[in-house]
Amino acid sequence: MSSSGRLSSSSLSLYLVALAGFIWYAAAITSTSVGGWPLLLVGGTLLLGRLEARPRSPFTLWHGLLLFFGLSVLVGVWAAYDVAAAWGKFWVLLGAIFLFVVIGCQPQKQGRVLSGFISLAAALISLNLLLTHDWQTHPADIDLLNRMARIWMDVRPQLSLPSIHPNFAGGLLIMLLPFQGAAVWVRTGDGSEKLGAFNNSSLPFWLALGLSLVALLLSSSRGAWLSLAAAVGVYLLWWLAGWLGEKWARPRPPLFLAGIGLSSVAGLILITLFPGGLIGLVNRLPGLASGESRWEIYQNTIRLIGDYPFTGGGLYSFPGLYSQYILNIPYFLFDYSHNLYLDLLLEHGLFGFLVVMGVILGSLGKVVWGEFRETGENVGELSSCYRWAAIVSLLTVLAHGFIDNALHGGPGTPLLFLPAAMALWATSPGNQQSKIRWWGVVAVLLLILAVVWGVRPLRATWQANIASIHLSKAELAGWPSLDRTIDRVAVQWAREQLALARQTHPANRAANYRLGLLAAGEGEYAAALPYLETAYQADPGHRGVIKTLGYSYVWLGRLDEAAPLLAQIPEAPAELETYSWWWGTQDRPDLAEYAAAMGVILVQR
Repeated sequence: MSSSGRLSSSSLSLYLVALAGFIWYAAAITSTSVGGWPLLLVGGTLLLGRLEARPRSPFTLWHGLLLFFGLSVLVGVWAAYDVAAAWGKFWVLLGAIFLFVVIGCQPQKQGRVLSGFISLAAALISLNLLLTHDWQTHPADIDLLNRMARIWMDVRPQLSLPSIHPNFAGGLLIMLLPFQGAAVWVRTGDGSEKLGAFNNSSLPFWLALGLSLVALLLSSSRGAWLSLAAAVGVYLLWWLAGWLGEKWARPRPPLFLAGIGLSSVAGLILITLFPGGLIGLVNRLPGLASGESRWEIYQNTIRLIGDYPFTGGGLYSFPGLYSQYILNIPYFLFDYSHNLYLDLLLEHGLFGFLVVMGVILGSLGKVVWGEFRETGENVGELSSCYRWAAIVSLLTVLAHGFIDNALHGGPGTPLLFLPAAMALWATSPGNQQSKIRWWGVVAVLLLILAVVWGVRPLRATWQANIASIHLSKAELAGWPSLDRTIDRVAVQWAREQLALARQTHPANRAANYRLGLLAAGEGEYAAALPYLETAYQADPGHRGVIKTLGYSYVWLGRLDEAAPLLAQIPEAPAELETYSWWWGTQDRPDLAEYAAAMGVILVQR
């Protein structure tokens, strides 16, 4: 096969895998089941002939990490209360894994093809936002941008298509923009790629870059802007270190690391001295103040993660778990935690989270080490350009992950591993030959199992984790519909397993809380108190425990004990007013009177 033929095969494989991922994504967002038939497109890439891949070992560390991630995704399907939605996300994540693999198989001279693929993805995201978002109904956080967007709405064509949320669009664009920025400086000629000034072959890349910048601006996603600015700042420090290194005749890497250290210290001092700390600093940004609300969701999600540390709560399970076990409400409120790391922990458990972070941080370490090692050597500026695009992209993902989740909680899921794949592609072949030591992996897993089973609190956590999964699957099947049938047999089995966990470790919060919830849900408020009080002692900041314990005190007439608890629940006064009416319809005037009296107490506090 000719060189051009091999180039065409590897390029086509990239777009076939992307097409499979798009089909799975479209099916997931439209609640349509397509199953695994797009795997035929992935398999079709194998029929194109051997890709022009660089020399590599048969099974590398990265393939092993992706295999482990795939296993955690399967566990997430099993654990989910909505299995159909979980399978939809499973296929999308599988597409993300395949995209990682096929990018890694691209020849090193395929930079233009990969840049074209990324620019196309960025253009589609930008056009979706610019052509479908309604800035009248959902205005931008900044008034000036909102006025500009409304002017655009008056002249744009009207399309009836699903609209991407501006925060998702901003989070994805900052991840893709570094590669677009690198692409505009690459020119082709005589079959090779070089860095160069503007030329006709780069015109489409310049147009796509401009479109992405406009969309990023109108997204008014402040978190995305700050994340991109921080990552670009790292590159500027690298450039400054190079300039100073030439001026002072010093090596560049030490100067760069010193600059990173000084910048980090300055940032910590700013956060420490600023009134209100990090939250106060965030709230001073232009637009709506959202620091406290995000922080509250983060704290609540961390407590929810503590109930499912080993298996995770299941794919796409955040909405029901958060409403049921944190807010104690029967309806949908939040779709995800607005934090990449917390969503990964909740859906995949600690193991799946560590695998994903291993891929992201490992690829970042590889590409940074490659840049440090090759600095000053005669390797050409083109490789460094692509490497720094990958570094900046990964840094934006890591920074933005603390304030939102564009890569796992929404339309960016198919691109979850794209920056990591590009980072490994941009490094030299010799840096990718990390082999898995299977005996070491097995030994570590066995050691972990031994520790979990040998330490009573950890064994109780495992037992409570499994019981909580079965309980949520029984209680939330068909959620958020109120007209759903609860499997009482499954609930009883979960209750017995929770009791076993409590027997193993009496202070286990998850077991006590859920046993208290079950008792309170059956009207056995006196029986619920020992469980709920133990859970409260274990974690006095758990919102679900506070609310359930407070209401249990109310229905037992212990209003003075309930008051300081329900005072922490903003919706309690309105709920108590409803309860006062509802208990009256249930021929329970005593409980109706307790509810009315508790409502008065809360209003007067």
